[in-house]
Amino acid sequence: MAAFVILVLVIMGFSLAVTRSRRRTQISPRTKINVCDSEYIKPLVNKTETFFLSAVVSTLDKRFSKQLQALPQIPLSQFVLIKDLDLKPRDKARAFSLVCDVVLFNRDWYPVLVIEVNGRGHYQNGWKERDALKANVLRQAGIPLKVIDTDEWPRDLSTVRSRITSELLKLCAVSP
Repeated sequence: MAAFVILVLVIMGFSLAVTRSRRRTQISPRTKINVCDSEYIKPLVNKTETFFLSAVVSTLDKRFSKQLQALPQIPLSQFVLIKDLDLKPRDKARAFSLVCDVVLFNRDWYPVLVIEVNGRGHYQNGWKERDALKANVLRQAGIPLKVIDTDEWPRDLSTVRSRITSELLKLCAVSP
């Protein structure tokens, strides 16, 4: 009987130790993770892009999580064979430097939609040529492009989510 009690106490002690070690290693969603303290880093997306990206991600989580994944700031050359497109040599070289704000990928990691978030900072330094080249590359690759002009969209997250859902249903022809 004493051996049984000792065995139970050992098992309980081991179980408690494992539980405590798991608690220490798990990160709560509310845990703030510190970033490097350096003057040479900046966030991957700006505040406006963060707002729309969070709306896209929450829409995907609710309606399309099994079909689509969203990734921000993806170079166009990562998912389009630019060298094979019908572009002038100068435009091919410039296309390699283009970055897409949000790209939606299917389960096999093929792009199905590019979302461009154009805020106030977008309209500077040759933006018309950049936008035209990006639109041309995506058109030739057969990837739909949705441009969100932030001045024309509401600032209410739930309204933006419902509008993004309707855009995804229209542009991607994805059934939830």
